Amino acid sequence: MESEQDRKKYHDYAIAFFKEAKDDFESARELVEKGRYAKVVYLCQQCVEKSTKALLEIEELFVQEHDLSSIIRRFIQPRYKEV
Repeated sequence: MESEQDRKKYHDYAIAFFKEAKDDFESARELVEKGRYAKVVYLCQQCVEKSTKALLEIEELFVQEHDLSSIIRRFIQPRYKEV
């Protein structure tokens, strides 16, 4: 059974991932107006990856890999069959 300290650690990581995702998204919005589309695509991918990892942290799962399709197949689809 996980301790309160462990649950807080997952919560703190989730918040950190969400903050980083928000920062990436805001940067992408600024860069799209400058026509820096390659960087925008990269930052949007980062935003989705970090948001996904934040959601997994809420479920108390820490994932180190970066391949979104693999993360979704391994961790999201088994829990949410409709995805």
